[in-house]
Amino acid sequence: MVKGEYKEDKVLKTEDYFNEKLTFLIEENEQKQVLEKLADELHEKGYVKETFKQAVLDREEKFPTGLLIDGIGVAIPHTDSIHVNKATIAVCILKEPVLFQHMVAKGEVVQVHLIFMLVIQDSSNQVHVLQSIINLLQDRQVINKMMKATSKTDIVTMLKDYTRAS
Repeated sequence: MVKGEYKEDKVLKTEDYFNEKLTFLIEENEQKQVLEKLADELHEKGYVKETFKQAVLDREEKFPTGLLIDGIGVAIPHTDSIHVNKATIAVCILKEPVLFQHMVAKGEVVQVHLIFMLVIQDSSNQVHVLQSIINLLQDRQVINKMMKATSKTDIVTMLKDYTRAS
């Protein structure tokens, strides 16, 4: 593989990562609870191995994923591909913000309202997928609509429409 090239996962047109069964509007108010809930859902649906949950928790502790993008707190938790069965992205909109450590500013916390849990099967795709998510997060209009959405269908439609157009 040539440097800078990425190999597509079998599902990897970015819009194909998003689906209603992995989109959540939840009320948990602690980081660990939220990450465990998402990991449990992914495991129950066969996307990840049993080891995924602890691996995500461990990685988040060592390498935090909280970001403040244009005033909106976002987290992009993920872990190594050895814990993955099938590529996807779990999307979570939180009713109340949950505190995550800032990815860059050590010691600072971010009040996270939106989580994209990356489940990447081919680690060479990670940068590509992260870039697609960052591009999405920089579109304030789409994010505002997502934050106001009341149904999983609306959220997934917005995400797919945005990533198809990008």
